[in-house]
Amino acid sequence: MDDVLDYDSTENDLGKTIGKDLLEGSVTLPFIEALKRSSAQDKKILLQLLRKGHDLSAEDLTVIFDIINKYDGSRGAIDKANAFIQKAEDALKVFDGADQKTQLLDLAHYVVERRN
Repeated sequence: MDDVLDYDSTENDLGKTIGKDLLEGSVTLPFIEALKRSSAQDKKILLQLLRKGHDLSAEDLTVIFDIINKYDGSRGAIDKANAFIQKAEDALKVFDGADQKTQLLDLAHYVVERRN
């Protein structure tokens, strides 16, 4: 979810530079999800900008963010996080101790639902 927040938050909300992962050369799940869903032209743009690495401008980041939003890259990442939560819930069914399971699952849901 930290990766999603990097695209869907403001610097004030998040407390760190937006787009920092991209500037450091890290490709995260929202980017990958958008890349998988994008048109050939938008895929080409994303890959060209990604190659710039540390040299990305504010305008470049805006283009990347727009494409990620256009193809719901963040939604794809959230869907994957929720799928992992479902796997965790299924795995925890074999254990006794409702209180501990509830606490673990509450934590997992918090991580997906947090906004900063």
